Amino acid sequence: SKEQEWIRQFVEENGGGLIFLDGHQFQSSAFSGTPMRTLLPVEWKTTALTGSNLKFDLQSSPLAQKHLSLRSQKHLNTQLWNLLPTPRRVSSATALPGSEALIRVSKGALHADAVVFRRQGSGRVLYVGFDESWRWRYGLGDFYHQRYWNQIAKWIMEPAYQVEDKIAALDSGPVNQNPGDTASIRARIRDNSGRLLLDAKADALLLRNGVPSATIRLERDNNTGGTFRGETGKLVEGDYEVRLRVEGIPDKDLKVSTTFTVARDGADELTHLSSNEELLKQVAQLSGGSYFPEENLNQLAELLRPLSTGKIVESEDHLWQTWWWFIPFIFLVTLEWILRKRGGLL
Repeated sequence: SKEQEWIRQFVEENGGGLIFLDGHQFQSSAFSGTPMRTLLPVEWKTTALTGSNLKFDLQSSPLAQKHLSLRSQKHLNTQLWNLLPTPRRVSSATALPGSEALIRVSKGALHADAVVFRRQGSGRVLYVGFDESWRWRYGLGDFYHQRYWNQIAKWIMEPAYQVEDKIAALDSGPVNQNPGDTASIRARIRDNSGRLLLDAKADALLLRNGVPSATIRLERDNNTGGTFRGETGKLVEGDYEVRLRVEGIPDKDLKVSTTFTVARDGADELTHLSSNEELLKQVAQLSGGSYFPEENLNQLAELLRPLSTGKIVESEDHLWQTWWWFIPFIFLVTLEWILRKRGGLL
C-alpha cells in the first residue's frame, strides 16, 4: 500500500527507526509480498516456539551487551536475562544475512532468533519475536520492563536534527552550554535528487560572535547510515553559529545553520557565597520545618532519632471477620433494601 511505501522511505531514505513486534494477535510474516517485506531482517521456516520452558540466550556481541543492558556489569546482565520470565510464544524467526541476532530463545534442540537488528539504508530496524515483556513486571513493577523499552527505542529512533532542508540536516546539541564544554556536531547530506551522500567531504564552520573561529572536519559515522559527526574544542563564552561546507555543493545551496550560546550558569551564586540566614529561617518556617546552623547539627540528629529507633506496626481488619463492622454493614444493606422496596425500586 501507499502507507507502507511511505514507511519504507522513512526508514531507508530519511534515517528513521522501526520496531517490528510479533505476538499472539499479529505476526510480521503477514507483510510478505508488501513493501514492508524488504525492511524485515528475518525469515520464518518453522512454527513458533511455545510453552513455559523457553530460555533466553543473550548474545555476547557489543550491540547486545550495550543496548540490552539491564544490569551495569556484563556477567550480571547475562545472568539476569537467564532469570527473566520467558514468553509463552516466540516466532521461530532466523536472522537474514546482514542482520544480527541479539537474543536467541531455545526450547530443547529448537532455537529462534528473538531480537534481531539490521541497518536498513540510512535507518535502523529491530525485530522482536515476542510481545510478552510485560511478564518482567511481576513483583518488580517497571524496573526492568521500562528500562528495556526506553533503551531500544532511544537506540533505534535516531534523535531529530535541529534544522533540516532538502540538501542537509544539522544539529549542534543544546542551545545553552557552559564554558569548557565541547559541542557535538551531527550532519546528514543529500544530493539534489534526495539521495544520501555516504562519502561526502564535509566540514563545519564555527563562528563566535559573528567571526569564524574554527573549522571542524566531519567524519562519517559507520554505525549510522549517511551521518557525519565532529566535535569542537573546549568552548569559551560567546554566541556561536554552525554552518556546513561540503565539497561539490555550492555554499549558497547549504542554507542550514544552528546557533548556541556559551555562558556561565549561576554566576550570581558564585559571586555571593555567604548564606542568607534570615531567608533560610523563613523557608523553614513556611514549609513547617526547622533551621539548624552548622554548629547546631547535633540537634538535627536528636530530632531524627525517634524516626530511626521507632517501630511501625501494620494490621489488617477484614470486615467479614469482625462482628462490630459486619453487623452495621448488614444493617445498612438491609435498610437500603427495605427503602428501595417501599419506593418501588425493586
